[in-house]
Amino acid sequence: LFGFLTATGAFVQIAQGGDAGSWCLIITAAACLVIAGWSYLKWKSEWDFDSFHKLVALGALALFAISLVTAKNPELAMWSAVMATSADLVSYGPTFRKGWLRPHEDSVTNFSFNSVKCIPALLALQSYSVATTIYLLMLTIVNAGFAIFLIVRRLQQPPNERMSRGPLQR
Repeated sequence: LFGFLTATGAFVQIAQGGDAGSWCLIITAAACLVIAGWSYLKWKSEWDFDSFHKLVALGALALFAISLVTAKNPELAMWSAVMATSADLVSYGPTFRKGWLRPHEDSVTNFSFNSVKCIPALLALQSYSVATTIYLLMLTIVNAGFAIFLIVRRLQQPPNERMSRGPLQR
């Protein structure tokens, strides 16, 4: 999901003149797809695709296809970028839920660097528009916000809960 959504954002950036600023999303999309492929091969028996996940994954593929078709139309490219960014943003829901319940399991450093990596990409864009900036801005803000969220949640947790490693509660 993240690989296809990020690839959509990258393709829209490239089509709309993002040039060197697109590299961040290109590399991120490639990494997501490689990690997903490796993870599927290693743990395919544990991958549980319910109908909702299948629908979301098909939606991501559809957005990617739309971005390919609308590349030369700036308004349609902008809407493709907005939809891909929105879908990615919604996909952070389970991450925040897990972070709320188990704040010590995710890496503050990882989310911080995932935010910081987008800043040079934003500065390297050759063309600034909603289509070229929205995805990078969302990644910058959401990843930084999640890193802060984890720090605050860690401070809020009583000491005896900090060491708990039981299954996630629903």
